[in-house]
Amino acid sequence: MDRCIWIPEILTLICNDLDPKTALSAALTSRAFLEPALDKLWHTIDSFQPLIACLPEDLWTTKIRPSPEEGKNNVILFLQRDFLPADLHRYLNYYAHRIQHFSPRVSPGMKMLSIEAFIALQTETSLQPGALSPRLKFCTWLSPHHVKSAFGYKSDFSKQLSPFMCLFVGESVVSLKFSDSRLDNPMDSVAIRATLKRLPHLKSLDFDRNFGSKFSSLLISSYSWDHLENLRAPDLSLASIAHIAKMPQLRRLEFTGVIEQIVGADFSTFNESGFLSLRELIMKCNMEDFTGFGHIQRWLPVAHHLQECSVHEFWPASPASVRKALDDIKLKCSAQTLKKIDLTEGTICMEHQAAQEEEDILDKEYREPLDLSPLHEFNQLEFLRVSVLGGVQLGPQALSQIPSIWPKLSTLDLLPSDEHNGRVPSIDHSHILQLLNSLPSLRVLRITFDTTQLSPDQPISSTPFNLRVLGVGYSPIISPSRVLKFLQAHLPQLESLQTPDFGDDDDPSIGLTMVQKRWKLVLETWEETEQ
Repeated sequence: MDRCIWIPEILTLICNDLDPKTALSAALTSRAFLEPALDKLWHTIDSFQPLIACLPEDLWTTKIRPSPEEGKNNVILFLQRDFLPADLHRYLNYYAHRIQHFSPRVSPGMKMLSIEAFIALQTETSLQPGALSPRLKFCTWLSPHHVKSAFGYKSDFSKQLSPFMCLFVGESVVSLKFSDSRLDNPMDSVAIRATLKRLPHLKSLDFDRNFGSKFSSLLISSYSWDHLENLRAPDLSLASIAHIAKMPQLRRLEFTGVIEQIVGADFSTFNESGFLSLRELIMKCNMEDFTGFGHIQRWLPVAHHLQECSVHEFWPASPASVRKALDDIKLKCSAQTLKKIDLTEGTICMEHQAAQEEEDILDKEYREPLDLSPLHEFNQLEFLRVSVLGGVQLGPQALSQIPSIWPKLSTLDLLPSDEHNGRVPSIDHSHILQLLNSLPSLRVLRITFDTTQLSPDQPISSTPFNLRVLGVGYSPIISPSRVLKFLQAHLPQLESLQTPDFGDDDDPSIGLTMVQKRWKLVLETWEETEQ
C-alpha cells in the first residue's frame, strides 16, 4: 500500500467519508485508523447512550417507569454505589474531546440517566460547564417538550433535566440551536438564560418558531453578542430589533415578524448605523402584508452590503403590500451587491387547494400580474424568485429582455403561488429556448409556458442546454409524448423535472385534472428513461 495513505491528514479525509459501521471496523482493524476513525464515530452524538455505554455497569440499579406512550416503559438508571473518579476516566480520556456536534433526542421506551446520576456527574466534574464535551462546537438544546412527551408532563424528571445541559455546553460552543422548546417551566428558562450568559463568543443562535417570541426577544436584548454572525428568531420586539441592528458581526438574520405594530415610530437615529455587516435577510411570517420586512429595512443604512433578501409571506397579502415590498427592496438594497431576491406569498393557503376545487369555481376572481420593473436595476442578481398570487407580467418581449436585465442569473423562478389560476401563459416553448440560448448561466428555471404548440417535427438545437432543474407549474399540455421528446432533445442535462402537485395518492376520491394526468405521464416516463 502507498505510504502516503498513512499520513494523518489522509487518514482523516478517508475516515470522514466513512459511515459509522465502516468507521468502527476501520478503528478495530488498524492502529493507524484508530484515532481518525474514533474522531468520526464521536464527532456527532444524538443521545446520552454513548456516555452511558462508557460508564461501569455495576454503577447502576435500574428502575422501570411507564412512559406516556402505551406499551413502552422507560429504563431509568440510579446509582447503587459511590460515583468514583475512575468511573469517568475512560469517557473523559478517550472520547469526550472528540464530540463536536451534540443534538440529544429522547423518546418513549429509552434508557436514561436519573437526576441523581446527572448530579453525580456534575459533582465529579467540579461543576465545570462543558466538562463532558470540552471541544463541542455545535449544540441543539434538549427540547423540554420532547422530554415531557417521553417521560410524562407531570414527571419531576421532565422538569429538572434542562439545567444539566451545562455538562455539555462550555465556552467552546459557537453554535446553539433551540428546537421546538415550548417553555412552561421556570427551570428551563433559568438554564437557558444561564447558558447564554456564559457564551459571549457565540457565532450562531437559532430559536425555533415555537420557542416563544417574548422570551427569545428578551434573551437577544440581554447580551451584546459582539461575535454573533447568524441569528434565527421568531417574532421580534421593537427593542430587540434595535439591539440586533447594533450587532457588529451579524451577517445573516432570519425572523418571522414583529410582536408590536409600529404606529408613527421614528427610526431615523438608526438609518446610518444599523446592520453594518448584514449580508442575508430572511423573513418568514404570517402577517398578511409584508410589514415585517418594512420594519427591518427602515434600520438599514443607506450604504450597506446586503447580498440576499428573502421575504416569505405564508398567507395572501394585498396587491398594494406586494408592490410595496418590491419598492422597499428597490429603495434599500444596493444594485452593486444584491445577488439574491426571494419573494413568495400565500404558500400555506395554496398548498391546501385541490386543482379540481379550483376548476369548479364558475366565476373566479384573479389578481393582475405583478410588474417586476422595480427590480430591473439589480443587474448582479444570480437568484430571482417571485412567487405571488396572479404571477408576474411575463410576455414574449419581457422574457426576451431578462438576459440583458439580469445577465448573471443561475436561478429564475416565476411560478405563481396560485398555480391553478386558469391564466394561459403568453409564452411557449420557443421563447423558453430563446431564453436558455441567451442566458447560458441558467441552471434552474421554474416558469409556466404553453407546450400545446409543440409539433411532431420540432427542430432540435445544435447545442443542448445545461439546465439542471425545470419547474413547469400548471403549464398547458396536450401531448405528453411531444413534451417528452422536447425535454430529451433540448435538456439532456436535466436532473429534476418539477410538475404540478398530483394530490394524495392514498385518497382515490380526489381525481386528477387532465393537465395533471398528462404531466404525471411525462414525469413518470422521463424518470424511467433517466434511470
